[in-house]
Amino acid sequence: MFVKELDAALMDGRSDMSVHSLKDMPAQIPEELPLIGFSKREDPRDVLILKKAESLDELPYRAVIGTGSKRRAYQISAMRPDLKIVSIRGNVDTRIRKLKEGQLCEGEILDGIVIAAAGIKRIGRADEITQYLSCDEMIPAPAQGTLALELKADNLDLLEKLNALSDEAAQESVDAERGFLKQIGGNCHL
Repeated sequence: MFVKELDAALMDGRSDMSVHSLKDMPAQIPEELPLIGFSKREDPRDVLILKKAESLDELPYRAVIGTGSKRRAYQISAMRPDLKIVSIRGNVDTRIRKLKEGQLCEGEILDGIVIAAAGIKRIGRADEITQYLSCDEMIPAPAQGTLALELKADNLDLLEKLNALSDEAAQESVDAERGFLKQIGGNCHL
């Protein structure tokens, strides 16, 4: 819903461009609103921020992990079927605060959260990461770690200037990953 609101603002002229984390973007993008200016890819891995334990393996039986991602929930459950996975909402700062303050999520106090390494690094809080999950342990979302700009296709001057900022290697990876996602009929949760 948030992307649709940003797209509407672009279309009616309330904004000139949007900045997106590509892992959260739908596979189908309107032709009139192309994605351009792909950033150099930040670390695509997922990470754990744990309250007391030092690793996923050290979490106690039936520990509670918060995530806003079905993909992460399924993969964490495959690694540790005993864990209780609950939904958590909010930006990275909000999620960390909920963990540290012991706020309830779905009636449970969190023992940890799983989020994208890129997001926590971009806000300067990488020192709070307890454990990096390898791509073999947890497959990242397509395009995770990459930012892109979106603007109206008919804004040719701005389109040309901003696309010059694009990291070619990131764009190639993103095109392949998002192309695969599109072909299998996936969305940002898959």
